[in-house]
Amino acid sequence: MSVWVRLRHPGPVLKVVESLFICAAMSTDRKELLALYALGALDGDDLIVAEACVAEGEPSDLADLRAYENVTGLLGWAAEPVAPPVRLRPRVVDEIGARTLAPAPIPFRPRAEPIASTTPSRFGAFAAFAALAAAATIAAIFLGLALYRSSTELEATVRQLAAVRASEAQQRQDLDRANRLLGVTQDPALRVTRLTATGASPEPSIDVHWHPEQKNGVLVARNLPRVEPNSTYELWLIDGAAPIPAGTFNTDANGTAIFEIDLLTAAGEPKKFAITVEPAGGSPAPTGPIRYIGDYRGA
Repeated sequence: MSVWVRLRHPGPVLKVVESLFICAAMSTDRKELLALYALGALDGDDLIVAEACVAEGEPSDLADLRAYENVTGLLGWAAEPVAPPVRLRPRVVDEIGARTLAPAPIPFRPRAEPIASTTPSRFGAFAAFAALAAAATIAAIFLGLALYRSSTELEATVRQLAAVRASEAQQRQDLDRANRLLGVTQDPALRVTRLTATGASPEPSIDVHWHPEQKNGVLVARNLPRVEPNSTYELWLIDGAAPIPAGTFNTDANGTAIFEIDLLTAAGEPKKFAITVEPAGGSPAPTGPIRYIGDYRGA
């Protein structure tokens, strides 16, 4: 806790001088030492050093000591009342009765001095019980703090692990999707349909890669304007009957969209692919005019 020079043959005066020197050499350990002194938890050299600090009478040390003693005096009242075990009362009564009936020998004292009673007082028993309750309270507090810190660290570790696992799962999904799209676009049986704008200037480039046997595909769009909020693009497969909805999509900030067309079991031999703008979520049938359309070129 601290470092000091010990005198070889300290007498009573030299012992005090040594303690004062030790106290003066202390830095941040003074508060800890005074706190333990207030609890009565010091002995040996530490007790001598603490008593030297108190004797020195530094205002800050005395103020800290008074604060620690006030807290120490309240520890006994900090614990919740605990009912003593049922077997404790008969044992205490028997012990008190034994001491009352057979008191210990009283040493000889001059008659001028009053003989103190050896009968244990209720206040002493209560003080002992309060001290035990305070010690139990302190132990419970330290145990609670340790458990709280452990649970907090465990919770943080679980959150980090969950975040890592979620990131890995998302990466696997993106990789699976990229491999699936790559496999679709590289299939030799794939047929590509170019969709153009119905207006005068067909600026956007929209290709529908359709697999006639698997009845699925991929839409790739470039320079496609974004739709208004609460709206979406919807792709339609036209096979001569009512248009079949093939899914909804939108573009990014650069006007690019890559949309995977899921299996369309109801689709026959497509004749055209078309795109309309529908309310968010899509529609079972077109509600707006066709924005883009293209003829399907089969085998």
